[in-house]
Amino acid sequence: MNFKNRRKILSFIYRYSLRSFFLLILFNVNKSLANNCQNIGEIGTSGSCNGKLIVSRQNLLDAISDGSYAVIGPGNVSYTFAEGGTGDIYTGNINDFSSLFKGKKTFNQDIGYWDTSSATNMSEMFSNARRFNQDISNCLLYSLGVQKHLMAIFLLGTPQK
Repeated sequence: MNFKNRRKILSFIYRYSLRSFFLLILFNVNKSLANNCQNIGEIGTSGSCNGKLIVSRQNLLDAISDGSYAVIGPGNVSYTFAEGGTGDIYTGNINDFSSLFKGKKTFNQDIGYWDTSSATNMSEMFSNARRFNQDISNCLLYSLGVQKHLMAIFLLGTPQK
């Protein structure tokens, strides 16, 4: 192998090693930000959950079933998504939103800030939630290509006039 070929090979290795190192650092930084949003029941300190109570599906089910639309966080502070709520709950870890508001005929609260990017199931989320008429266009409904499943999400959930 001559000097010119050796130099090309070393240049190639050097260039791709730097690129790989950069991507590795980038991945680890993003991963550490995402890990902060995994601590259910705690307040997020960075990333998309910064300043929000990190909730689970069960937290939401409990808040919906008792009609308070509130989850109790650290220091016994109530985080609500009811009328007048401040929108400081983080739902980005929840995979299953199915039937969440099923049968809640009077539910009409603003949940447009919810992060549904991890959703794998949203079927019948608003089934028979007849009064629901909120703007959820900011809700991250692009996961799963949910646009195809909007009919199933709102199955029998058409708002009353």
